[in-house]
Amino acid sequence: NFKPIKDMLDRKVAGINNKAMLEARSGATDDDKITIAETNSKKLARMNQIAKDSGVALDAVQKRSAKRFVEKIPAGSGVWYQDEAGKWQQK
Repeated sequence: NFKPIKDMLDRKVAGINNKAMLEARSGATDDDKITIAETNSKKLARMNQIAKDSGVALDAVQKRSAKRFVEKIPAGSGVWYQDEAGKWQQK
Protein backbone atom coordinates (compact mmCIF):
# COMPACT_ATOMS: atom_id res chain seq x y z
CA ASN A 1 0.00 0.00 0.00
CA PHE A 2 1.70 3.16 -1.23
CA LYS A 3 -0.77 5.66 0.33
CA PRO A 4 0.93 5.97 3.77
CA ILE A 5 4.31 6.34 2.07
CA LYS A 6 3.03 9.00 -0.33
CA ASP A 7 1.47 10.81 2.63
CA MET A 8 4.82 10.89 4.47
CA LEU A 9 6.65 12.08 1.34
CA ASP A 10 4.01 14.77 0.76
CA ARG A 11 4.29 15.91 4.40
CA LYS A 12 8.09 15.95 3.92
CA VAL A 13 8.65 13.85 7.07
CA ALA A 14 10.34 11.11 5.03
CA GLY A 15 12.65 11.04 2.05
CA ILE A 16 14.14 8.48 -0.31
CA ASN A 17 17.81 7.83 0.29
CA ASN A 18 20.30 6.78 -2.40
CA LYS A 19 19.83 3.11 -1.44
CA ALA A 20 16.10 3.34 -2.32
CA MET A 21 15.12 3.23 1.35
CA LEU A 22 12.79 5.57 3.18
CA GLU A 23 14.48 7.75 5.74
CA ALA A 24 12.74 9.69 8.51
CA ARG A 25 13.14 13.45 8.41
CA SER A 26 12.29 16.21 10.83
CA GLY A 27 8.69 15.98 12.03
CA ALA A 28 8.29 12.22 11.56
CA THR A 29 6.01 10.73 14.21
CA ASP A 30 6.55 7.40 15.94
CA ASP A 31 3.86 5.92 13.64
CA ASP A 32 5.72 7.31 10.61
CA LYS A 33 8.97 5.74 11.85
CA ILE A 34 7.26 2.36 12.33
CA THR A 35 5.83 2.54 8.80
CA ILE A 36 9.27 3.47 7.47
CA ALA A 37 10.90 0.50 9.24
CA GLU A 38 8.24 -1.95 8.02
CA THR A 39 8.43 -0.63 4.46
CA ASN A 40 12.23 -0.73 4.39
CA SER A 41 12.28 -4.29 5.70
CA LYS A 42 9.99 -5.44 2.86
CA LYS A 43 11.92 -3.42 0.24
CA LEU A 44 15.26 -4.78 1.39
CA ALA A 45 13.98 -8.37 1.23
CA ARG A 46 12.73 -7.78 -2.34
CA MET A 47 15.96 -6.13 -3.43
CA ASN A 48 18.05 -8.92 -1.87
CA GLN A 49 16.00 -11.44 -3.85
CA ILE A 50 16.43 -9.47 -7.08
CA ALA A 51 20.19 -9.25 -6.47
CA LYS A 52 20.39 -12.99 -5.77
CA ASP A 53 18.26 -13.93 -8.80
CA SER A 54 20.20 -11.57 -11.08
CA GLY A 55 23.64 -12.42 -9.76
CA VAL A 56 24.46 -8.77 -9.07
CA ALA A 57 25.46 -6.90 -5.93
CA LEU A 58 22.70 -5.61 -3.65
CA ASP A 59 24.27 -2.14 -3.89
CA ALA A 60 23.70 -2.11 -7.67
CA VAL A 61 20.04 -3.06 -7.24
CA GLN A 62 19.56 -0.37 -4.59
CA LYS A 63 21.19 2.37 -6.68
CA ARG A 64 19.13 1.49 -9.75
CA SER A 65 15.93 1.35 -7.72
CA ALA A 66 16.66 4.72 -6.09
CA LYS A 67 17.34 6.32 -9.48
CA ARG A 68 14.07 4.98 -10.91
CA PHE A 69 12.09 6.13 -7.86
CA VAL A 70 13.54 9.66 -8.02
CA GLU A 71 12.75 9.87 -11.75
CA LYS A 72 9.07 9.21 -10.93
CA ILE A 73 8.83 12.01 -8.35
CA PRO A 74 7.04 14.99 -9.91
CA ALA A 75 9.16 18.12 -10.31
CA GLY A 76 8.16 20.83 -7.86
CA SER A 77 6.64 18.33 -5.42
CA GLY A 78 9.14 19.17 -2.68
CA VAL A 79 9.77 15.48 -1.99
CA TRP A 80 13.13 14.87 -0.30
CA TYR A 81 15.63 12.57 -1.97
CA GLN A 82 19.31 11.82 -1.57
CA ASP A 83 21.52 12.10 -4.63
CA GLU A 84 24.24 9.57 -5.48
CA ALA A 85 26.80 11.62 -3.54
CA GLY A 86 24.63 11.49 -0.41
CA LYS A 87 23.37 15.09 -0.49
CA TRP A 88 19.71 15.65 0.39
CA GLN A 89 17.67 17.68 -2.09
CA GLN A 90 14.05 18.47 -2.81
CA LYS A 91 12.51 17.76 -6.18
